[in-house]
Amino acid sequence: MTLPIGVISVVSLLLMHTMLNDGMLDDLIGIHQNNVNGEAHLEDMSREDVVISYRWKSHPFWNKGMAQFCDLVRRRLNETEKYENEQKSSHQDVSVELKISCRDPFKVFGLGTGNIVMAVYGLRLTAASLGVGFTFRCQEDEITTTSLGQMKNSFKNYTQMYTEDVLPWLQGEFQPPQKHNNPLSFSPYKPPIPSTSKTCRGFGRHPLHYMAGAMREDFRNMALKLVGSTTSERHNQDQYANDHPNKKIKPLVFNVTIDDVAIHFRCGDVLGIDTDTYGFIRFDSYRNNISPDASTIGIITQSFDGKENREQDRQFVIFCQELVGSLVTYIQGHFPKAIVSVRNVQETPALAYARLVLANQTFAGMSTFSIFPAIASFGTSYIQTTRLSYFVKPIEGVYSGVTMINGSILTSKQMRNLGSFEESIAWLKSDDDHTTRILS
Repeated sequence: MTLPIGVISVVSLLLMHTMLNDGMLDDLIGIHQNNVNGEAHLEDMSREDVVISYRWKSHPFWNKGMAQFCDLVRRRLNETEKYENEQKSSHQDVSVELKISCRDPFKVFGLGTGNIVMAVYGLRLTAASLGVGFTFRCQEDEITTTSLGQMKNSFKNYTQMYTEDVLPWLQGEFQPPQKHNNPLSFSPYKPPIPSTSKTCRGFGRHPLHYMAGAMREDFRNMALKLVGSTTSERHNQDQYANDHPNKKIKPLVFNVTIDDVAIHFRCGDVLGIDTDTYGFIRFDSYRNNISPDASTIGIITQSFDGKENREQDRQFVIFCQELVGSLVTYIQGHFPKAIVSVRNVQETPALAYARLVLANQTFAGMSTFSIFPAIASFGTSYIQTTRLSYFVKPIEGVYSGVTMINGSILTSKQMRNLGSFEESIAWLKSDDDHTTRILS
């Protein structure tokens, strides 16, 4: 038996819990799965619907990956049309299926959560522009069992995946654009679906802004189901996405304090990368934009426990702790009435996203991780202008609350060239033009 693909609801979780307690083993429903083996084979043509099982060899936005994806889909569409003409059969729906491991994308792909999120939305948009459906699901999103003990363990792993990880919340079966219920049909952009001449391009050129409505819907839904909500008048109205509800929602994770201000501060391996893509925003950008009425300010960053960090981040834990400490001191000095907290103990990627979505003010720096929840924020988001946020400018002004900022930045490459770590901290805490010219 199969469960329709998509994010499991709280009702479904409660239903599974009841079945577990009642011992209704035969009624436990698993997620349908297909083998992911590259291109689909011609013998699949006899099926009513044609499914292209897609597996990327590298990120689809890099190394002409999206162009290769388009070529794969177009070949299959041509094969389907040829088969239909030969068999004089009715039209078959064609869709693409992407199934990956969602629990630890870095271990599997060498990519962080933000890069995978970008890839999923990019592929979904490109599939729509090609006129085909798109299905995304996690390999772990299934419950199979032969005993009650195994069922309880599967149920625990299943629910844990949703409370800890971001990618499971993006799962779904999205119909081709000709279907009336395709969300892209209601896009505020014109045309509502971009042409393949745009969507078959890579990073920096792919029109990812078309997926802003879906991003807002997905991550708002995730945040509310994960930590709940309280009655609030502070969130902006938005004609393209449901506003923050003025009612209580029972959360999956209890006792989470949502700060008025949420700052994502990526550290770790960026301290050792010789690149201008990653780095840090000078602290005065926070000072200039944080509301004087903010009572709580949360800094979301990696754990200071080396064992909880990725291997490539561990050597920088001490430096990150000093950097974050400097930011705390700076913000506390300028907002003495606010409670400033570092949110990095027993935190998960999913909880970090929820914090960024639900805060009154959200700051996304030089990292793909925080861009997407910032776009989905119920409050006002401040997204730093960088190469990574190239697609955000067309979203600003169309979706309420999304704001781009041009704060002074210290890139990873510049940081390595400054000479000492202390000089870097001094620059980040400064707010005069002299220190800016030093980096010129």
